[in-house]
Amino acid sequence: MHANPQISIATVADAASIVALLNSAYHGESSKQGWTTETHLIAGNLRTDENDLQNIMAQPNSVVLKYINEQDEVIASINLYKFCN
Repeated sequence: MHANPQISIATVADAASIVALLNSAYHGESSKQGWTTETHLIAGNLRTDENDLQNIMAQPNSVVLKYINEQDEVIASINLYKFCN
């Protein structure tokens, strides 16, 4: 348990937690109350899966950050990608 919430770089070990968070945010029942819902646009229950996320994490100009609460739960995530010209 962390004494304080923290932001850190996600690893492959975090993939399952991040995928669950993403899928619930975009397809879960609670998503229908917010602006992120896609249930009317995409068939199925998944926005992404662990394999897709791990591929994104492995890209050289990509970093996935996670926000951990006091209970060690991933409650937010973002992918930052540097485009090179």
